[in-house]
Amino acid sequence: TATRTDIYIQDATAGLDVFKSTRSYNYQVGDSVTVTGAITQFRGLTEIGLDSTKYIVHASGRALPEPLLMTAAEVNATFNTEDYTEQNEGRLVRVNALTYNPTNSTISDGTGTTNVFIPSPLVPPNGVFDLIGILKQFKPGTPAPGPPYVSDYEVQPRTQDDIILHPG
Repeated sequence: TATRTDIYIQDATAGLDVFKSTRSYNYQVGDSVTVTGAITQFRGLTEIGLDSTKYIVHASGRALPEPLLMTAAEVNATFNTEDYTEQNEGRLVRVNALTYNPTNSTISDGTGTTNVFIPSPLVPPNGVFDLIGILKQFKPGTPAPGPPYVSDYEVQPRTQDDIILHPG
């Protein structure tokens, strides 16, 4: 939207949402950045957020990380109950051989069903497809007070090119 910005950053160890209520970021996909700000939670999603965020661009045109190959079941199991971490939240992921259910915005593969958020103007897929996107968390309704949020993970494609239709 024209009034707020969610940008995901990722290094070799993790990914994280950077949120700002005004569109004042000037970096592009492939930029190497340092971001500082307050760590917050929004409906389960960990983010560097609100308007305390500062950033520095170090370099441009860097290679993007390869998506982490996951299944729908693995997306749902993002919360680790042993150490209370979410090591894949905020990362670029790929889930293959999916079908889309428009009734409840879910995707399914042979391992299970998980949530998907397909933002406008992207077109939801028909048939079998692969999906590349950001693994996010969004607790609908009124979230329980405070973390940990242990469910409601979803994959969000970045562009229409992230929805890869199978032939046929």
